[in-house]
Amino acid sequence: MAKDTQQTLQNSIIYEIFVRNHTPEGTFEAIIPDLDRIKSLGVDIIWLMPIHPIGKQNRKGTYGSPYSVADYRLINPEYGSIESFITLIQEIHDRGMKVIIDVVYNHVALDSKIATEFHDWLYKKDTGVATRKVQDWTDVVDLDYTQPELWDYQVESLKFWIQIGIDGFRCDVASLLPLDFWRFAHEEILEQKKECIWLAETLSPDFLVSLRNRGNEVLSDGELHEAFDLTYDYDGFYFLKQYLAEEIGLNEYLNYILAQDFIYPGHYIKLRFLENHDQKRAPLLCENNFSLYNWTAFQMFLKGSFLLYAGQENKSSQPTALFEKEPINWNDADNDFNLFIKRMIRFKKSDIVQNGKFTLYPNVDFIAAKWEWEGKGFFGIFNVENISGERKIYLSDGTYSNYLSKGQFDVHKGKILMNEMPVILRYNK
Repeated sequence: MAKDTQQTLQNSIIYEIFVRNHTPEGTFEAIIPDLDRIKSLGVDIIWLMPIHPIGKQNRKGTYGSPYSVADYRLINPEYGSIESFITLIQEIHDRGMKVIIDVVYNHVALDSKIATEFHDWLYKKDTGVATRKVQDWTDVVDLDYTQPELWDYQVESLKFWIQIGIDGFRCDVASLLPLDFWRFAHEEILEQKKECIWLAETLSPDFLVSLRNRGNEVLSDGELHEAFDLTYDYDGFYFLKQYLAEEIGLNEYLNYILAQDFIYPGHYIKLRFLENHDQKRAPLLCENNFSLYNWTAFQMFLKGSFLLYAGQENKSSQPTALFEKEPINWNDADNDFNLFIKRMIRFKKSDIVQNGKFTLYPNVDFIAAKWEWEGKGFFGIFNVENISGERKIYLSDGTYSNYLSKGQFDVHKGKILMNEMPVILRYNK
Protein backbone atom coordinates (compact mmCIF):
# COMPACT_ATOMS: atom_id res chain seq x y z
CA MET A 1 0.00 0.00 0.00
CA ALA A 2 1.06 3.61 -0.38
CA LYS A 3 2.98 4.92 2.63
CA ASP A 4 0.30 7.54 3.34
CA THR A 5 -2.77 5.29 2.92
CA GLN A 6 -5.64 6.18 5.25
CA GLN A 7 -6.66 3.05 7.14
CA THR A 8 -10.22 4.41 7.34
CA LEU A 9 -10.48 3.29 3.70
CA GLN A 10 -10.25 -0.34 4.86
CA ASN A 11 -14.00 -0.61 5.46
CA SER A 12 -15.26 2.17 3.23
CA ILE A 13 -18.23 1.89 0.88
CA ILE A 14 -17.64 3.18 -2.66
CA TYR A 15 -20.67 3.89 -4.86
CA GLU A 16 -20.14 3.86 -8.63
CA ILE A 17 -22.21 6.21 -10.81
CA PHE A 18 -22.42 6.36 -14.60
CA VAL A 19 -23.75 9.91 -15.02
CA ARG A 20 -25.35 9.23 -18.41
CA ASN A 21 -27.57 6.45 -17.09
CA HIS A 22 -28.08 7.27 -13.43
CA THR A 23 -31.10 9.44 -14.20
CA PRO A 24 -33.33 10.03 -17.24
CA GLU A 25 -31.69 13.46 -17.62
CA GLY A 26 -28.17 12.04 -17.47
CA THR A 27 -26.69 15.18 -15.92
CA PHE A 28 -24.69 16.22 -12.85
CA GLU A 29 -27.61 18.34 -11.65
CA ALA A 30 -30.03 15.42 -11.82
CA ILE A 31 -27.86 13.35 -9.45
CA ILE A 32 -28.17 15.87 -6.60
CA PRO A 33 -31.74 14.89 -5.53
CA ASP A 34 -30.53 11.28 -5.15
CA LEU A 35 -27.61 12.10 -2.84
CA ASP A 36 -29.64 11.84 0.37
CA ARG A 37 -30.75 8.32 -0.56
CA ILE A 38 -27.18 7.33 -1.42
CA LYS A 39 -25.95 8.78 1.88
CA SER A 40 -28.65 6.84 3.76
CA LEU A 41 -27.18 3.59 2.46
CA GLY A 42 -23.96 4.34 4.35
CA VAL A 43 -21.85 5.35 1.35
CA ASP A 44 -18.50 7.03 2.05
CA ILE A 45 -17.17 7.72 -1.44
CA ILE A 46 -18.93 8.38 -4.74
CA TRP A 47 -16.98 7.32 -7.83
CA LEU A 48 -18.06 9.06 -11.02
CA MET A 49 -17.21 7.18 -14.20
CA PRO A 50 -15.41 9.38 -16.79
CA ILE A 51 -16.85 12.88 -16.89
CA HIS A 52 -14.93 14.07 -19.97
CA PRO A 53 -15.97 14.61 -23.61
CA ILE A 54 -16.10 11.39 -25.66
CA GLY A 55 -14.30 10.89 -28.96
CA LYS A 56 -16.32 10.63 -32.17
CA GLN A 57 -13.95 8.66 -34.41
CA ASN A 58 -14.77 4.93 -34.36
CA ARG A 59 -17.34 5.70 -31.66
CA LYS A 60 -18.92 2.60 -30.15
CA GLY A 61 -22.71 2.57 -30.11
CA THR A 62 -24.79 5.72 -30.26
CA TYR A 63 -23.19 7.72 -27.48
CA GLY A 64 -19.71 6.21 -27.29
CA SER A 65 -17.69 4.71 -24.48
CA PRO A 66 -16.94 7.09 -21.59
CA TYR A 67 -13.48 5.47 -21.60
CA SER A 68 -12.71 7.01 -24.99
CA VAL A 69 -11.66 10.40 -23.62
CA ALA A 70 -11.31 13.37 -25.95
CA ASP A 71 -9.88 15.88 -23.46
CA TYR A 72 -8.73 15.22 -19.89
CA ARG A 73 -9.37 18.78 -18.76
CA LEU A 74 -12.90 19.33 -20.06
CA ILE A 75 -16.40 18.28 -18.99
CA ASN A 76 -18.69 16.24 -21.22
CA PRO A 77 -21.26 18.90 -22.25
CA GLU A 78 -24.00 16.24 -22.18
CA TYR A 79 -23.51 16.06 -18.41
CA GLY A 80 -23.47 19.78 -17.76
CA SER A 81 -20.95 22.57 -17.22
CA ILE A 82 -17.90 22.88 -15.02
CA GLU A 83 -20.05 25.01 -12.72
CA SER A 84 -22.70 22.28 -12.38
CA PHE A 85 -19.96 19.74 -11.69
CA ILE A 86 -18.53 21.93 -8.92
CA THR A 87 -22.03 22.25 -7.46
CA LEU A 88 -22.37 18.45 -7.45
CA ILE A 89 -19.02 18.12 -5.64
CA GLN A 90 -20.14 20.62 -3.03
CA GLU A 91 -23.45 18.81 -2.50
CA ILE A 92 -21.60 15.51 -2.02
CA HIS A 93 -19.22 17.12 0.47
CA ASP A 94 -22.11 18.77 2.32
CA ARG A 95 -23.45 15.28 3.05
CA GLY A 96 -20.16 14.09 4.46
CA MET A 97 -19.19 11.97 1.44
CA LYS A 98 -16.15 12.19 -0.81
CA VAL A 99 -15.99 12.05 -4.60
CA ILE A 100 -13.44 10.47 -6.92
CA ILE A 101 -13.32 10.61 -10.70
CA ASP A 102 -12.15 8.14 -13.32
CA VAL A 103 -8.66 8.66 -14.74
CA VAL A 104 -8.25 6.97 -18.12
CA TYR A 105 -4.54 7.38 -18.72
CA ASN A 106 -3.64 4.25 -20.67
CA HIS A 107 -5.36 5.45 -23.84
CA VAL A 108 -7.18 8.36 -25.48
CA ALA A 109 -9.82 8.78 -28.16
CA LEU A 110 -8.54 8.59 -31.74
CA ASP A 111 -9.60 12.21 -32.32
CA SER A 112 -8.62 13.46 -28.86
CA LYS A 113 -6.65 16.60 -28.10
CA ILE A 114 -3.55 14.51 -27.38
CA ALA A 115 -3.89 12.32 -30.48
CA THR A 116 -4.24 15.32 -32.78
CA GLU A 117 -1.80 17.76 -31.13
CA PHE A 118 0.85 15.53 -29.51
CA HIS A 119 1.45 12.65 -31.90
CA ASP A 120 4.81 11.84 -30.29
CA TRP A 121 2.97 10.82 -27.11
CA LEU A 122 1.13 7.96 -28.84
CA TYR A 123 2.17 4.34 -28.44
CA LYS A 124 3.60 3.00 -31.72
CA LYS A 125 5.31 -0.23 -30.66
CA ASP A 126 7.79 -1.13 -33.46
CA THR A 127 5.85 -0.04 -36.55
CA GLY A 128 5.87 3.74 -36.17
CA VAL A 129 2.07 3.70 -36.45
CA ALA A 130 -0.04 4.64 -33.43
CA THR A 131 -1.72 1.56 -32.01
CA ARG A 132 -3.04 -0.08 -28.83
CA LYS A 133 -2.26 -3.16 -26.76
CA VAL A 134 -5.87 -4.39 -26.59
CA GLN A 135 -7.14 -4.65 -30.14
CA ASP A 136 -10.83 -4.82 -29.18
CA TRP A 137 -10.64 -1.22 -27.94
CA THR A 138 -11.09 0.13 -31.48
CA ASP A 139 -12.13 3.66 -30.42
CA VAL A 140 -8.84 4.51 -28.68
CA VAL A 141 -5.08 4.64 -29.13
CA ASP A 142 -2.59 3.95 -26.31
CA LEU A 143 -0.18 6.48 -24.83
CA ASP A 144 3.60 6.20 -24.69
CA TYR A 145 4.96 6.82 -21.19
CA THR A 146 8.57 6.94 -22.34
CA GLN A 147 7.76 10.59 -23.14
CA PRO A 148 8.55 12.78 -20.07
CA GLU A 149 6.39 15.63 -21.36
CA LEU A 150 3.39 13.31 -21.21
CA TRP A 151 4.03 12.68 -17.50
CA ASP A 152 3.96 16.40 -16.76
CA TYR A 153 0.81 16.93 -18.81
CA GLN A 154 -1.05 14.10 -17.09
CA VAL A 155 -0.07 15.20 -13.61
CA GLU A 156 -1.08 18.79 -14.36
CA SER A 157 -4.48 17.43 -15.39
CA LEU A 158 -4.79 15.64 -12.05
CA LYS A 159 -3.86 18.82 -10.21
CA PHE A 160 -6.56 20.71 -12.11
CA TRP A 161 -9.28 18.37 -10.80
CA ILE A 162 -7.90 18.45 -7.27
CA GLN A 163 -8.18 22.25 -7.41
CA ILE A 164 -11.79 21.88 -8.53
CA GLY A 165 -12.45 19.93 -5.33
CA ILE A 166 -12.41 16.20 -6.06
CA ASP A 167 -10.96 13.85 -3.42
CA GLY A 168 -9.14 11.28 -5.50
CA PHE A 169 -8.91 9.09 -8.55
CA ARG A 170 -10.03 5.68 -9.77
CA CYS A 171 -7.35 4.84 -12.31
CA ASP A 172 -8.50 2.80 -15.29
CA VAL A 173 -6.36 -0.26 -16.19
CA ALA A 174 -3.62 1.12 -13.94
CA SER A 175 -1.62 -2.08 -14.48
CA LEU A 176 -0.73 -1.00 -18.03
CA LEU A 177 1.14 2.17 -17.02
CA PRO A 178 4.67 2.32 -15.57
CA LEU A 179 4.91 2.11 -11.79
CA ASP A 180 7.37 5.01 -11.82
CA PHE A 181 4.68 7.22 -13.36
CA TRP A 182 2.17 6.32 -10.65
CA ARG A 183 4.77 6.96 -7.94
CA PHE A 184 5.56 10.33 -9.52
CA ALA A 185 1.89 11.29 -9.80
CA HIS A 186 1.19 10.24 -6.22
CA GLU A 187 4.06 12.30 -4.83
CA GLU A 188 3.15 15.35 -6.91
CA ILE A 189 -0.48 15.28 -5.78
CA LEU A 190 0.56 14.68 -2.18
CA GLU A 191 2.04 18.18 -2.14
CA GLN A 192 -1.37 19.56 -3.08
CA LYS A 193 -3.74 17.22 -1.18
CA LYS A 194 -2.58 15.13 1.78
CA GLU A 195 -5.51 12.71 1.81
CA CYS A 196 -6.02 12.02 -1.87
CA ILE A 197 -7.64 8.62 -2.57
CA TRP A 198 -5.90 6.37 -5.11
CA LEU A 199 -7.86 3.37 -6.41
CA ALA A 200 -6.24 1.15 -9.05
CA GLU A 201 -8.26 -0.91 -11.47
CA THR A 202 -5.99 -3.93 -11.66
CA LEU A 203 -6.44 -6.84 -14.06
CA SER A 204 -7.88 -10.32 -13.86
CA PRO A 205 -5.04 -12.89 -13.75
CA ASP A 206 -5.95 -14.41 -17.12
CA PHE A 207 -6.05 -10.98 -18.81
CA LEU A 208 -2.75 -9.97 -17.20
CA VAL A 209 -0.98 -13.14 -18.35
CA SER A 210 -2.35 -12.86 -21.90
CA LEU A 211 -1.02 -9.30 -22.19
CA ARG A 212 2.39 -10.32 -20.87
CA ASN A 213 2.49 -13.23 -23.29
CA ARG A 214 2.11 -10.69 -26.11
CA GLY A 215 5.23 -8.88 -24.92
CA ASN A 216 3.64 -6.09 -22.87
CA GLU A 217 4.84 -4.75 -19.55
CA VAL A 218 2.00 -5.25 -17.05
CA LEU A 219 2.09 -4.48 -13.33
CA SER A 220 0.88 -6.92 -10.69
CA ASP A 221 -1.42 -5.88 -7.84
CA GLY A 222 1.47 -6.19 -5.40
CA GLU A 223 3.52 -3.68 -7.35
CA LEU A 224 0.65 -1.21 -7.59
CA HIS A 225 0.17 -1.20 -3.84
CA GLU A 226 3.37 0.86 -3.71
CA ALA A 227 1.54 3.84 -5.22
CA PHE A 228 -2.16 3.10 -4.58
CA ASP A 229 -4.35 2.91 -1.49
CA LEU A 230 -6.71 0.31 -2.91
CA THR A 231 -6.58 -2.23 -5.72
CA TYR A 232 -9.41 -4.13 -7.36
CA ASP A 233 -10.02 -7.66 -6.09
CA TYR A 234 -10.01 -8.99 -9.65
CA ASP A 235 -7.64 -11.74 -8.53
CA GLY A 236 -10.13 -13.00 -5.95
CA PHE A 237 -13.04 -12.44 -8.34
CA TYR A 238 -11.26 -14.59 -10.95
CA PHE A 239 -11.31 -17.56 -8.56
CA LEU A 240 -14.88 -16.79 -7.49
CA LYS A 241 -16.10 -16.96 -11.08
CA GLN A 242 -14.23 -20.23 -11.55
CA TYR A 243 -16.00 -21.61 -8.50
CA LEU A 244 -19.43 -20.42 -9.68
CA ALA A 245 -18.74 -22.07 -13.04
CA GLU A 246 -17.93 -25.31 -11.13
CA GLU A 247 -14.35 -25.32 -12.44
CA ILE A 248 -12.81 -25.33 -8.95
CA GLY A 249 -13.98 -26.24 -5.45
CA LEU A 250 -14.98 -23.78 -2.74
CA ASN A 251 -11.88 -24.55 -0.70
CA GLU A 252 -9.62 -23.54 -3.59
CA TYR A 253 -11.29 -20.14 -3.78
CA LEU A 254 -11.09 -19.63 -0.02
CA ASN A 255 -7.45 -20.66 0.10
CA TYR A 256 -6.65 -17.96 -2.43
CA ILE A 257 -8.44 -15.33 -0.31
CA LEU A 258 -6.32 -16.48 2.64
CA ALA A 259 -3.18 -16.25 0.50
CA GLN A 260 -3.80 -12.55 -0.13
CA ASP A 261 -2.57 -11.90 3.42
CA PHE A 262 0.95 -12.98 2.51
CA ILE A 263 0.95 -12.02 -1.17
CA TYR A 264 0.32 -8.33 -0.45
CA PRO A 265 1.90 -5.73 1.84
CA GLY A 266 0.72 -5.45 5.44
CA HIS A 267 -2.56 -3.53 5.80
CA TYR A 268 -3.30 -3.91 2.09
CA ILE A 269 -6.78 -2.82 1.03
CA LYS A 270 -8.75 -4.68 -1.61
CA LEU A 271 -11.87 -3.32 -3.29
CA ARG A 272 -14.32 -6.23 -2.98
CA PHE A 273 -17.26 -6.44 -5.37
CA LEU A 274 -19.79 -8.71 -7.02
CA GLU A 275 -20.45 -6.39 -9.94
CA ASN A 276 -19.21 -3.25 -11.68
CA HIS A 277 -19.73 -1.63 -15.08
CA ASP A 278 -17.47 -4.23 -16.77
CA GLN A 279 -19.16 -7.27 -15.20
CA LYS A 280 -22.55 -8.93 -15.12
CA ARG A 281 -25.06 -7.70 -12.63
CA ALA A 282 -24.86 -9.78 -9.44
CA PRO A 283 -28.30 -11.47 -9.89
CA LEU A 284 -27.04 -12.73 -13.28
CA LEU A 285 -23.75 -13.92 -11.79
CA CYS A 286 -25.34 -15.91 -8.96
CA GLU A 287 -27.51 -18.89 -9.81
CA ASN A 288 -30.35 -18.11 -7.38
CA ASN A 289 -31.56 -15.72 -4.70
CA PHE A 290 -29.90 -17.56 -1.82
CA SER A 291 -26.58 -17.53 -3.67
CA LEU A 292 -26.92 -13.79 -4.27
CA TYR A 293 -27.58 -13.02 -0.61
CA ASN A 294 -24.79 -15.27 0.65
CA TRP A 295 -22.13 -14.06 -1.78
CA THR A 296 -23.08 -10.41 -1.26
CA ALA A 297 -22.87 -10.84 2.50
CA PHE A 298 -19.52 -12.65 2.31
CA GLN A 299 -17.91 -10.05 0.03
CA MET A 300 -19.04 -7.34 2.45
CA PHE A 301 -17.89 -9.43 5.45
CA LEU A 302 -14.38 -9.74 4.01
CA LYS A 303 -11.56 -7.43 4.98
CA GLY A 304 -11.46 -4.52 2.55
CA SER A 305 -13.54 -1.79 0.98
CA PHE A 306 -16.75 -2.67 -0.88
CA LEU A 307 -18.08 -1.41 -4.21
CA LEU A 308 -21.76 -0.80 -4.85
CA TYR A 309 -22.56 -0.23 -8.51
CA ALA A 310 -25.61 2.03 -8.77
CA GLY A 311 -28.73 -0.14 -8.86
CA GLN A 312 -27.07 -3.07 -7.10
CA GLU A 313 -28.66 -2.04 -3.81
CA ASN A 314 -32.08 -2.62 -5.41
CA LYS A 315 -31.08 -6.02 -6.86
CA SER A 316 -31.13 -4.64 -10.38
CA SER A 317 -30.47 -7.14 -13.17
CA GLN A 318 -30.51 -4.42 -15.84
CA PRO A 319 -27.28 -4.86 -17.86
CA THR A 320 -24.89 -1.95 -18.19
CA ALA A 321 -25.38 -0.03 -21.43
CA LEU A 322 -21.92 1.44 -21.70
CA PHE A 323 -22.37 2.87 -25.22
CA GLU A 324 -26.07 3.80 -25.05
CA LYS A 325 -28.44 5.86 -22.94
CA GLU A 326 -30.55 3.45 -20.88
CA PRO A 327 -31.33 4.98 -17.48
CA ILE A 328 -31.55 2.74 -14.42
CA ASN A 329 -35.12 1.77 -13.59
CA TRP A 330 -35.24 2.95 -9.98
CA ASN A 331 -38.92 1.93 -9.68
CA ASP A 332 -37.97 -1.74 -10.05
CA ALA A 333 -36.57 -2.15 -6.55
CA ASP A 334 -36.34 -5.11 -4.17
CA ASN A 335 -36.94 -3.45 -0.79
CA ASP A 336 -35.87 -6.49 1.21
CA PHE A 337 -32.53 -6.59 -0.56
CA ASN A 338 -32.10 -2.85 -0.11
CA LEU A 339 -32.58 -3.22 3.65
CA PHE A 340 -30.17 -6.14 3.66
CA ILE A 341 -27.49 -4.01 1.96
CA LYS A 342 -28.01 -1.23 4.51
CA ARG A 343 -27.70 -3.72 7.37
CA MET A 344 -24.48 -5.15 5.94
CA ILE A 345 -23.04 -1.65 5.57
CA ARG A 346 -23.88 -0.89 9.22
CA PHE A 347 -22.13 -4.15 10.13
CA LYS A 348 -19.06 -3.07 8.17
CA LYS A 349 -18.94 0.20 10.09
CA SER A 350 -19.26 -1.39 13.53
CA ASP A 351 -16.45 -0.99 16.07
CA ILE A 352 -15.73 -4.71 15.93
CA VAL A 353 -15.10 -4.65 12.19
CA GLN A 354 -13.37 -1.27 12.18
CA ASN A 355 -10.89 -2.33 14.88
CA GLY A 356 -10.99 -6.11 15.01
CA LYS A 357 -9.09 -9.07 13.65
CA PHE A 358 -10.48 -11.07 10.74
CA THR A 359 -10.29 -14.88 10.57
CA LEU A 360 -11.43 -17.09 7.69
CA TYR A 361 -12.06 -20.83 8.08
CA PRO A 362 -11.80 -22.77 4.80
CA ASN A 363 -14.53 -25.37 4.29
CA VAL A 364 -15.64 -27.58 1.44
CA ASP A 365 -19.34 -26.70 1.29
CA PHE A 366 -19.94 -23.47 3.25
CA ILE A 367 -17.98 -20.43 4.45
CA ALA A 368 -17.29 -19.50 8.07
CA ALA A 369 -15.44 -16.37 9.16
CA LYS A 370 -15.28 -14.03 12.12
CA TRP A 371 -14.36 -10.55 13.30
CA GLU A 372 -13.24 -10.20 16.91
CA TRP A 373 -12.26 -7.23 19.07
CA GLU A 374 -11.94 -6.80 22.83
CA GLY A 375 -13.83 -9.99 23.61
CA LYS A 376 -16.74 -9.20 21.29
CA GLY A 377 -17.25 -10.69 17.89
CA PHE A 378 -19.29 -11.47 14.80
CA PHE A 379 -19.29 -15.00 13.40
CA GLY A 380 -20.46 -15.24 9.78
CA ILE A 381 -21.89 -18.37 8.18
CA PHE A 382 -22.46 -18.21 4.43
CA ASN A 383 -24.36 -21.12 2.91
CA VAL A 384 -23.14 -20.58 -0.65
CA GLU A 385 -23.97 -24.17 -1.69
CA ASN A 386 -27.44 -24.16 -0.08
CA ILE A 387 -26.69 -27.24 2.03
CA SER A 388 -28.95 -28.55 4.79
CA GLY A 389 -28.35 -30.32 8.08
CA GLU A 390 -25.76 -29.61 10.77
CA ARG A 391 -22.22 -28.41 10.31
CA LYS A 392 -19.36 -27.91 12.76
CA ILE A 393 -18.39 -24.30 13.44
CA TYR A 394 -15.74 -22.67 15.63
CA LEU A 395 -18.07 -21.20 18.22
CA SER A 396 -18.90 -22.22 21.80
CA ASP A 397 -22.21 -23.89 22.55
CA GLY A 398 -25.05 -21.52 23.32
CA THR A 399 -27.87 -19.45 21.82
CA TYR A 400 -26.90 -16.51 19.62
CA SER A 401 -28.81 -13.67 17.97
CA ASN A 402 -28.51 -13.13 14.23
CA TYR A 403 -27.34 -9.63 13.29
CA LEU A 404 -29.14 -9.92 9.94
CA SER A 405 -32.58 -10.78 11.34
CA LYS A 406 -34.54 -11.17 14.56
CA GLY A 407 -33.86 -14.89 14.65
CA GLN A 408 -31.76 -16.87 17.10
CA PHE A 409 -29.51 -19.83 16.46
CA ASP A 410 -28.35 -22.62 18.75
CA VAL A 411 -24.86 -24.05 18.71
CA HIS A 412 -24.92 -27.56 20.20
CA LYS A 413 -21.88 -29.79 20.51
CA GLY A 414 -20.02 -27.34 18.30
CA LYS A 415 -22.56 -27.66 15.48
CA ILE A 416 -25.24 -25.42 13.98
CA LEU A 417 -28.24 -26.18 11.79
CA MET A 418 -27.55 -24.57 8.41
CA ASN A 419 -29.80 -21.78 7.17
CA GLU A 420 -30.41 -20.90 3.53
CA MET A 421 -29.72 -17.22 4.11
CA PRO A 422 -26.46 -15.77 5.46
CA VAL A 423 -26.16 -15.64 9.23
CA ILE A 424 -23.99 -13.32 11.34
CA LEU A 425 -23.98 -14.33 14.99
CA ARG A 426 -23.05 -11.84 17.71
CA TYR A 427 -21.09 -13.08 20.68
CA ASN A 428 -19.10 -12.10 23.75
CA LYS A 429 -16.21 -14.18 25.00
